[in-house]
Amino acid sequence: KNPGVYTLAQIDAPKTPSERQAPPVPNDLRATVQSDGSVVMSFKVAAGGGATYMVQRRTEPLEGSPSPFEFVGFAGDDKRFIDTNVPDGVRAVSYRVAARISTGLQSQWSQMFTVPFGSQANGPLGSIVPVKAEDQKGAG
Repeated sequence: KNPGVYTLAQIDAPKTPSERQAPPVPNDLRATVQSDGSVVMSFKVAAGGGATYMVQRRTEPLEGSPSPFEFVGFAGDDKRFIDTNVPDGVRAVSYRVAARISTGLQSQWSQMFTVPFGSQANGPLGSIVPVKAEDQKGAG
């Protein structure tokens, strides 16, 4: 318990541990609609590793208000997630992603992005669907 022990031993004192930062927010979101109706989404993360990537989805029915966001799974280390459970009869689905590290620290949620279905979708099935970033305010 001698604070001068490192000087007496002629060695450097250990560094003061720094507080670990939350992981960066996932970005550059993209989605591909498959011919079976599933959605393959991908994203990038600026830095870091060893994180898990939580994916939430909300659906927009043909009529009525969008559902609240719900957890649908984890993206892999390749930063891709395949949603094979897209409900039938929806106007659009929206996704958001957050990174979480082993200490429990979590990034902010990514910008919400929306994949339109039906006649409002631009482009053929199977192509990269342009995603629309939506304002996060009020997104549940």
